[in-house]
Amino acid sequence: MVYIILDFDDGYLNNYNFAYNICKKYNIKFNINLIGKFKDNNNDRFLNSNQMAELKNYGCTFGFHTYNHINMTELNNNEIEKEIINNYEYSQIFCFPYSKYNDNIINIVRNKYKILVGNPSNMYNNISDIYNNILNRITIKNTTTLTDIIKIINPYYNNNDKFFILNFHQILPININNLEYVQTTNFLEDLIIWLMSNQYPIITYNLLENIKLNQFNLINHKKCNCTSLLCCENEIKFSIIYKVLSAIDTKKNTNFEQFFNSLSKSIRQDYKRFNKYYNVKMFKIADYADDFYQIHISTDIRHGIKIPSYYYNYKPDYYKNKYRDQNNNISCTNHFILYFGIFKEDKLVGFIELRKCCETFNYANILGHKDYLKDSIMTILNIHVIKYIYENFYTNNIIIYYGIVYPNSSLQNWKNRNGFNKYIYYNYDRFSIS
Repeated sequence: MVYIILDFDDGYLNNYNFAYNICKKYNIKFNINLIGKFKDNNNDRFLNSNQMAELKNYGCTFGFHTYNHINMTELNNNEIEKEIINNYEYSQIFCFPYSKYNDNIINIVRNKYKILVGNPSNMYNNISDIYNNILNRITIKNTTTLTDIIKIINPYYNNNDKFFILNFHQILPININNLEYVQTTNFLEDLIIWLMSNQYPIITYNLLENIKLNQFNLINHKKCNCTSLLCCENEIKFSIIYKVLSAIDTKKNTNFEQFFNSLSKSIRQDYKRFNKYYNVKMFKIADYADDFYQIHISTDIRHGIKIPSYYYNYKPDYYKNKYRDQNNNISCTNHFILYFGIFKEDKLVGFIELRKCCETFNYANILGHKDYLKDSIMTILNIHVIKYIYENFYTNNIIIYYGIVYPNSSLQNWKNRNGFNKYIYYNYDRFSIS
């Protein structure tokens, strides 16, 4: 999948007051390009040193945006040299003010900074070029819509060697004066939820460098000639970036019965009580598009978070078209995608998207209809899927529940009660469960 960087220019205080609070809610890191003259000058419109230190400790990165935020094409070489002295000492990223530069300026700046940012364009960047080119950025203005961004990035979804930079300036609850470079908190949150829900990794420049250096250093990646759209590199990098929270190690139990008996008594009782009223099977989304849509919009809140408005825009016909070529045939045992559904009679009320990538099974999407959750339908479905894995594959697999949305306590409790334990990546080629 293509990667996304959230980038904020100038270091406005509202980046801390509003953007930071939203991003922290979803465990998202971002980059801020700082202007030198505002360091420790007690300007209440811009970040102070304590706020910057907090953001740095959280994991945000910083670029330098010159000392005076000036058009450098109007300066001589000595003036340019003074403008690019980074008095924050935070990073090796440089962002050109007003996207104004020429070959002479580029040569001077490149002697001091590794990553140069500032070309206003709706184009992607290649990971291989992060040290070579002036990186493109999509400028987010007050007129920019979520649909605008989706149209730009969606065609590149499966390109794991590319990334987009989404460039903001100010974030406020309401853009009262309709300022050109101000966007709202609702827009930012809807954007983040859409990106995460559609499995776009939101990363920072330092992770981008790490991906460049470690692009093929992944756990037991099996190269094969299958035609699957899945890629182990994408799946593992995605889970690393989002710090996978929970997983099941099938090696801990030699068969499904042992796993089932390891679950708590209350979980086993719920399964036995409600399982007889439902049936679980693989299904094609296009055949149940109406039910699939109803599951998505059955509640306004998921995991304590308001669902994004675009959920309502994707009508049944959208799912019919998107998944019309879906099949549940396994042509390659290393890479495949299966959809398991739980049904009340012939009504789809919950589903799990199961992705197989070598020794990992990934719960890429898991969702249930609000009206049926009281019957423990997702516990029933989860147990059936795990039974399928035990009975059809060697018991040396890791079953990962993506930690895309930062879980509230009830979600984490559900994971723990249903067999998922804390999952830790030590690095790209070693992992363990504790």
